[in-house]
Amino acid sequence: MDGYEYWFEWGNPGGLRKEKWWSKGGLHGIEREWNANGKLRRGFPKYWVHGEQVDKRKYEHRSKKDITLKPFRLEDNQRLRTLPPEVAEKLL
Repeated sequence: MDGYEYWFEWGNPGGLRKEKWWSKGGLHGIEREWNANGKLRRGFPKYWVHGEQVDKRKYEHRSKKDITLKPFRLEDNQRLRTLPPEVAEKLL
């Protein structure tokens, strides 16, 4: 796996259920899961660097030096949001 992985709500292709980022077969980025009420599930987001789970502080530090790590943005914690164009066009 390399890149993003999105899981959508059944019958609501714009409603995210899960989001993960991968690099060379290991989790490498921010992982989020939302509950049925559209809120982040307990324990999320999770932060990964080359398959190792790290805390938010360490992730943010590493993301400043590693361009393959997507920076943390608070607005990305929202289940309904603007997706990358290559994903959005597949949902039409």
